[in-house]
Amino acid sequence: MSNGLNYGKEDVRMKKKLTHNLFLKILSVIFAFTLWFIVVIVTDPYKTVVISDIPIKVINEDEITGQGIGQIYSVVSPQDRTVSVRVYGQKSKGDKLTASDINAVVDFGVVSSVGAAYIEVTEPEGVTIMSKIPEMMKIDVEALQEKTFDVALEVSGVAADGYIINDARISPNVTKVTAPESVMQKIAKVGIKVDVSGLSSDINSFRKVVLYDSAGKVIDYEKDDSISLSVSEVQTYVETYMIKEVPLEIHPGGEMQDNIVLMNFSCEPESVVLKGRKSDLATIDSIVIPKESGAVDLSNVTESGNMSVDVSMFIPSGVYFMNEGDETVTVHYQVERIVEKTFNVAVSDISFTNRPNNVEVEFADDVKSIEITVEGYETDIKTLTLESVAPYVNLLNAIEGNSFYQVRVRTSADFTLVGEPIVNLVIKPIVEETIENPVVDPTIE
Repeated sequence: MSNGLNYGKEDVRMKKKLTHNLFLKILSVIFAFTLWFIVVIVTDPYKTVVISDIPIKVINEDEITGQGIGQIYSVVSPQDRTVSVRVYGQKSKGDKLTASDINAVVDFGVVSSVGAAYIEVTEPEGVTIMSKIPEMMKIDVEALQEKTFDVALEVSGVAADGYIINDARISPNVTKVTAPESVMQKIAKVGIKVDVSGLSSDINSFRKVVLYDSAGKVIDYEKDDSISLSVSEVQTYVETYMIKEVPLEIHPGGEMQDNIVLMNFSCEPESVVLKGRKSDLATIDSIVIPKESGAVDLSNVTESGNMSVDVSMFIPSGVYFMNEGDETVTVHYQVERIVEKTFNVAVSDISFTNRPNNVEVEFADDVKSIEITVEGYETDIKTLTLESVAPYVNLLNAIEGNSFYQVRVRTSADFTLVGEPIVNLVIKPIVEETIENPVVDPTIE
């Protein structure tokens, strides 16, 4: 019992000690804090501060970029081109420091063989720079090269139906590329591509020059300051022509010789394909070569043959032939020579038509034969025979007595009779004899 009472009394006494003079204790705490604050303000203690993202300024950059044609560099580290520093100084000054209060400089006039340059940092007044990260800037240096390239024009696609791409060109067609050696080694071709699919009008515009690697992939130089082109845009001109096929009308001229006849005339090809502006082709329906032009003169022709004719002078200005050589066409002419052939005809070979039944015909003269001459195309006359000529005398209007009659020949498209051959005939009636008291052969029943 007594022990329990003792423990209770001790607790009460302890509680009284803790609560005794509570006001004074609170006041003491406030006073201590005030005193500490006054000490801090008055004494301004020293502390360490880290300042980050300080931009690094590069000086003497031309020591790298100004060598020969030039050099290009890339920052390996720090890639953001900033540095962080740890400074020590009075708290009042350290707390006010910002990245703009500290200058960080790299001198490219002093770069080591491994591409490292020391980062110099200036100390702001009242603080000391204890360390910086990083200490060095590391760069890769690469030589620039210059190379002149032909700018190639690549046309793809097919023009609209009835049209062709007559010409495609660019100006200028060369450019000088300046680029790091590693980039220059990748450039396989320089040029532009134009798609003319369905095109029926001209193209006249400026287009960007494109760099291609060996795989045909585009090298985007516009986003890389290390690559430059002396000419980055070229004027691109694509000329579109309409095409039209028109017939040829060739009229031969010249007066042919008397014994020569033109049998057939043609040209090969019979039509040509023209190209030109739509407005120039609209009124052309054929190419006509008139006989008065003298382009085809047959006055001295004596046998069939061919002739080359240049028809280019008969097309309007601004219109052209589709293909080289189309301006020369071949004309074919077939002629026949008219010749004569004379037959020595025996009078016995002359037949009589429309001969009366009651007359007899005799030749009055002691003539054994006559000459008959016919004319026609040489190919027909060569094979002509007397049987084909078939000379005859028409006795439809014959009269008794001695008269001259014209010798005629068979009507034919292969020949005609030359002149008017005649024969002297005697026409006399047939006299019948009457026998009186004829003797009858008893053996005949």
